[in-house]
Amino acid sequence: MEIAVVILAAGLGKRMNQDFPKVLTKLAGKELIKYVLETVSGIEYSEVILVIGFKGESVKAVVLPGFPKVKFAVQPEQLGTGHAVKCARDLIPETATDILVLCGDTPLITLESLNKLIQVHKTTSARASILTAELPDPTGYGRIIRDSRDNVIGIVEQADADQEQKKITEINSGVYIF
Repeated sequence: MEIAVVILAAGLGKRMNQDFPKVLTKLAGKELIKYVLETVSGIEYSEVILVIGFKGESVKAVVLPGFPKVKFAVQPEQLGTGHAVKCARDLIPETATDILVLCGDTPLITLESLNKLIQVHKTTSARASILTAELPDPTGYGRIIRDSRDNVIGIVEQADADQEQKKITEINSGVYIF
């Protein structure tokens, strides 16, 4: 299993009302993206690709001194997660058997969680796996929709969810492996 890691870091941080990329927001004196990069450094991977967009050069300036092997893909327009991964496609090595995708603004993601997701993905031979969580109050998060056999069949964002879907407490963490 050879894993390419794609970290999504093109977001604007509009809700945070700031004029710099959300991944450069500091937590305990360190940029969010550095926490994520430190965590994924514990995984055996072939490549780490950071998808940048809004003020991408400032993200590079923060990342490169500590993580010089990271490659950068540019998402010129923020058109969603799928589009961001597509922007990284040309940098993913042909030898990669799996692609781990996660957001650059998730500083609390643990190596243990990532390794468990990778292991489950590997042992089940799934085409795609998603890391989910149960929250007592899932307001604001995309809900995981499952069929009668417990397979994930969709993700519905809060704004698009009907009343029944809003009752679902299993949420999308934004971490996937394909």
